[in-house]
Amino acid sequence: MSLKIKESADYDVMGIGSALLDFTVNVPDGFLKDAGFRKGEMHLIDKERSIEIHSLIKDFEKEITPGGSSANTMAGIHNFGGKSIFNGRAGRDSYGALYIRETEKAGVRSCVVKDENTTTGHAITFITPDSERTFATHLGAALNFHSDDVYE
Repeated sequence: MSLKIKESADYDVMGIGSALLDFTVNVPDGFLKDAGFRKGEMHLIDKERSIEIHSLIKDFEKEITPGGSSANTMAGIHNFGGKSIFNGRAGRDSYGALYIRETEKAGVRSCVVKDENTTTGHAITFITPDSERTFATHLGAALNFHSDDVYE
């Protein structure tokens, strides 16, 4: 595959990375121990554990936003007046649709491939009263991203 450079690019920057939907939730200190997490750490989890955790936080107020470091950087570029595009992989599920919609609402063109076989990846961020962050991350469809998914 060869890269063709035009004199006038449509975008200033293209980001390629993990399309992870962020769930941010404030929890009491005891929640982490009860859920089996060590405070301040990042825990990789599988789909089944993710379903279990979502049931534990169903009654908590949460903020849901598109994330992943590359996509966050593309949103930052837009906020500084640049034109950006993000390429990643999400599930063909309601979370994937939300990810794409909110990414575009943030001013970033979305070239997110929809994966038929798995769910959208996500990072659940638990914030305790002392502002410490603890993460539970399920990579989901982001694990299936490959070179054929790259938007040329």
